[in-house]
Amino acid sequence: MAQLPKLTCKNEAELNAGFTEKQKETFEKFKDCTSELSCITEREAFSSGFILATRIMVEIMEGLGTVEEI
Repeated sequence: MAQLPKLTCKNEAELNAGFTEKQKETFEKFKDCTSELSCITEREAFSSGFILATRIMVEIMEGLGTVEEI
């Protein structure tokens, strides 16, 4: 996994070497959109995980109340 950023940069440099200026601009826009989409996906995944963990904690806390009554 640590090699992925290095490999990505290498591949990007190879692509850019053969691009025209217009293609480079389009590729930059593509990378920006991909990055933004990745950030949105990461935030949604974190939010979903946090909500799930909160629900689990609530269920546990509710269960503790019934255990204490027994």
